[in-house]
Amino acid sequence: MSEIHARARRVNEELRPDLVLCLHLNAEPWGDPKQPSFVNANHFHLLINGCYSPDELQYEDVRFEMLRRLFSRTEEQEMAMAAPVAAAMAAATGLPPYLYTTANARRVSGSPFVYARNLLANRMYECPVLYFEPTS
Repeated sequence: MSEIHARARRVNEELRPDLVLCLHLNAEPWGDPKQPSFVNANHFHLLINGCYSPDELQYEDVRFEMLRRLFSRTEEQEMAMAAPVAAAMAAATGLPPYLYTTANARRVSGSPFVYARNLLANRMYECPVLYFEPTS
């Protein structure tokens, strides 16, 4: 977490970009830890900030960062960019959409690739963030 906080300080105070693109290469679980095996599951999704749980909102810093993002209206910019960018990434990679089966993310556009999720890495930046999660 300290590395993400340090990166956010640098982005917010020094670089001050109009947009942050995060690329996180996902990995699927490898089954039994005692006998791991390769899982051939390829997919892609793109995250924007959102979908805060009641447990997460118990923390003052999380509430503050959520409100800062709401008042700065970054979600409007993220929403406008997310579906077309996700479509381009999906077309370029041929990866199918990932389907969340947990409550920590919510589909937020007509795109099967775009979800809102509250991650430290997409909440700390003071600009729009598109967080790419391909797995292959």
